[in-house]
Amino acid sequence: MSWFYLKEIPVNDNYLAPQSPPPPPPVGAPLPIRPPTEAQVGLPVQAPAQPAVLVAPVAPVAPVAPVAPPPPQGLPVQAPLSVMPPAAKKKKSKKPLVISLAAALVLALAAVGAFAVPEMLRSNAYDQAMEQFEMGNYAQAHEEFLALEDYLESASWARISNDYVRFEEAVALYDKGEFAKAKDAFTWLERSSISGIDEWISKCEYGIAENLYAAGDLTAAIDAFQALGSYQDSELRVKQCRYERAEGYLEEGELEKAYNAFIALGSFEDSAERAAACHFPFPATGILYQDPGFYYDMSALEINYNYSTGGSYFKIYSGETLVVTLFLNANSSVLINLAPGSYIVKEGTGDRWYGEDLAFGTKGSYTTMIYDDSGNEYLTLEHNVKITLTMNASDNPNVKERNESLSSF
Repeated sequence: MSWFYLKEIPVNDNYLAPQSPPPPPPVGAPLPIRPPTEAQVGLPVQAPAQPAVLVAPVAPVAPVAPVAPPPPQGLPVQAPLSVMPPAAKKKKSKKPLVISLAAALVLALAAVGAFAVPEMLRSNAYDQAMEQFEMGNYAQAHEEFLALEDYLESASWARISNDYVRFEEAVALYDKGEFAKAKDAFTWLERSSISGIDEWISKCEYGIAENLYAAGDLTAAIDAFQALGSYQDSELRVKQCRYERAEGYLEEGELEKAYNAFIALGSFEDSAERAAACHFPFPATGILYQDPGFYYDMSALEINYNYSTGGSYFKIYSGETLVVTLFLNANSSVLINLAPGSYIVKEGTGDRWYGEDLAFGTKGSYTTMIYDDSGNEYLTLEHNVKITLTMNASDNPNVKERNESLSSF
C-alpha cells in the first residue's frame, strides 16, 4: 500500500491563482518594471517544506523533485518557468495597416476634393459667362471671361465679348446720327469675327453723304454719294445733287457752269431744256456799247468778219478804259466812228453766247491784236482816216494775235 503526503493550505481571500505571463513587449519598447518581492525589500523568506517521499516495499524510490513552497499569504503565486506552458505567439493585428490605408485614402480624397472644388467653381463661372454672352449681356460676359484668365477658351471669348460691346456702341452712335464716329467704330471692328461690318460702314457713309446734302454742301455730297458706287440709290442721289447744283449756278448767273452741269446730266429729268436756257442767241451784228466821249465822225474803224460760222465779240480799249463793244455774226462787218487816238482791240470767238460778262465762256477763244513784229498792241487812228481790220483775210495778212484768258479779256 502506498501513502501520499498532503499538506493542507489555509484558504485566504487574498490568494490568487497562478496566471499566465503577459505577452512580451514589442521590440525596442522599454521593459516593464516589476514590483520588488518581499525578499528584495528585506522580508523573511519561509523555508520550503520537505517534499513527500514515495516509499516502495521492494526497492528504494528516487527522490521527488522539491516543490516550491507557497508564497506568503496575500501575494500572487507565480509558477516556475520550467513548468509554465510557453506563451502563445500573438497574431499580428491588421488593424494598423487598414487604418493607414484608410487614412491615406482620406488624405487622397481630401487632396482631390481640394482640387475639384476650385475646378468646379471655375467650370460653373465659365458656363455662367457663356450664358451671359448668349443672352446678349456682352459687357458682363466680357468681365466674367476676363476674370477666368486662361481657363479653357476664356481669353478668346473675352475678346469676342469686347468686340460685341464695341459693336453695340457703334450701332448706338449710328442711331444718334453721328455717322462719322460710327464709321470709325465699325472700321475698327473690321478685324473682328462679327459679320455685316462692311454693310454698316456703307450705311454710315450714306448717312454722311445725306448730312452733307442737308447742309447744302452739294459738291461734297456728290463726292460722298459717288464714292458709294451702286450702294442703295447712291447713283440717283448723285444726279439729284448735280441737278440742284446746276440750278444754283443758274441762279447765281454762272451760265456756263450751269450749262455744263445740265449738259453733263444728259437726259436726267429736264436737264437738256435747262441747258438750252443757260445761254443766249447771238446778238445782232453791230455796236453793243460805245462811250459817248469817244465818238467822232471824222475818223472811223471798220471790222470785217469773214467766217461762215460762229460769232465774234470785240472790245476796244483806250488805255484801261473800255470805249466800245460790238458783235459780228458770220460774214458781217461793223463801222465804228472813233475819236483819233491809240486803241487796243481784243476779240473773242465761240459757238455759245452767255452774255457780255461771260462772252463765249471758258471754251471761247480770246486774243489781242498785234500790229508789228515788236509786239505793238496799239492801233493808231488819225483824224479823217478810216482803218479796216479784216478777220480771216486771204491776202497779205499783217495783223497777228496774242492769246488771252477770259479773265483778262
